Amino acid sequence: MTNTNVASAQGVGALFFMMGRVQSLYLHDNSSITPVIPEQTTSTRRQAINYRALKWCRVERCPNLDTVFHTDYDICCFQQLEIFWASDLLMARSIWSRGRIVDATDDRSFAKLRAIHLRMCPRLQFVLPLSWNGTLSSLETLHIVRCGDLRQVFPVESVIQNVIATRYPNGMLGFPRLKNLYLHDLSSLQQICEAKMFA
Repeated sequence: MTNTNVASAQGVGALFFMMGRVQSLYLHDNSSITPVIPEQTTSTRRQAINYRALKWCRVERCPNLDTVFHTDYDICCFQQLEIFWASDLLMARSIWSRGRIVDATDDRSFAKLRAIHLRMCPRLQFVLPLSWNGTLSSLETLHIVRCGDLRQVFPVESVIQNVIATRYPNGMLGFPRLKNLYLHDLSSLQQICEAKMFA
């Protein structure tokens, strides 16, 4: 997908069609890939890749991968994703990019995400920026090991922080199912979530 020029409308349409139906994605041992899908390909005015069927994703040993997913928060995305695993991504600075800020209620994006496992991503600075008005209400496990540059797991855009402060109980973002929190060898970590949170 990355090494092929999908410049034609038909090629882009086929890519959108396929990625909207993929249920599991395993990407490994690829030294040429920099994002899973190039940013310029992920969204057009008429359609966008929203990974609506993706349930399971594992990415490992891709030494030049910079950002795993370029995300467009204008649409509901990753509605079925349950488990994400990444390891040995030596250049990755983020898993999900900072998308456009959306102040609309979205209770479907990442609503089924139960587990995030990250290991040996030394340049990772953040995992999932909260740029939409929704929660990670199904998250049960957060397992992060040896990510030395990680500063925040869930940075929150200022507009969304204001929404949380006014619309959520006690101005805190809830992680009601979070049971397993394993953080090890994270020398730069400042906070898990930029907003006030309870779990």
